[in-house]
Amino acid sequence: MSALITVEQVGFSYRKRQVLNRVNVSFRSGEVVSLLGPNGSGKTTLLKVMLGLLQPDTGEVFFAGRALKTVSPKVLARRIAYVPQIHREAFAYTVEDVVLMGRMPYHTFFSTNSPVDREIAAAAMEKLEIAHLRDRPYTEVSGGERQLALIARSLTQGADVFIMDEPVNGLDYGNQMRLLSGIRNLAKEGLTFIMTTHFPDHALMTSDRVILMQQGAVVADGLPEETITRETIFALYRIDVDVVAVNGNGRVCMPVWSTYGRAKN
Repeated sequence: MSALITVEQVGFSYRKRQVLNRVNVSFRSGEVVSLLGPNGSGKTTLLKVMLGLLQPDTGEVFFAGRALKTVSPKVLARRIAYVPQIHREAFAYTVEDVVLMGRMPYHTFFSTNSPVDREIAAAAMEKLEIAHLRDRPYTEVSGGERQLALIARSLTQGADVFIMDEPVNGLDYGNQMRLLSGIRNLAKEGLTFIMTTHFPDHALMTSDRVILMQQGAVVADGLPEETITRETIFALYRIDVDVVAVNGNGRVCMPVWSTYGRAKN
């Protein structure tokens, strides 16, 4: 399958400090890809370059076979959605209002939402099982429900690529699992998810591929079970772990506590 997004030899610097160093990665339709690495490894900067928010110093990003810089902002706004970390609106819009904001790329500034727009928004909320929150103030629902509302907004937008920067940050365990499950289910419909994370377990649980980054470079790119190993986690974070299978239902990272002065049980 041909790549939907391709990053070729991309370099980027902030005030002469190199943040990305000749990065080469690609992303295909229907993939869930996790970017894993310590703070300062370049993960968020790479997302911003792929969104067109930052222009690379060297190299090029391609979207659907075209140089990203030649694709109109309107086309990008319809195809690529950015889902930030926990997001709070200044005003108490309803959840439905927030989801309907996804229709903005299809209207002029003074347009109002049509019945068709509302049907599209309603279908997105149903798909993510948040239709019961339709009339609730967005500021009063949980962090996980806000994240699901932002994904519903992106579906309403018509996006097929979702770029997410640490989407579970600040969420409790239950909302983390519900959000990750929603991402996996949507990927089965051919949608693409590219997300940064600080949790190797989440990458193992959710991803088709994992990209490891360190000091602005890609140091590994492959299947989760190939890229997340005791050796790679130690190289990234200087922490000893065992990566173990759990009842035939995936793998998890277990810290080796004896390394840090605690005896094993």
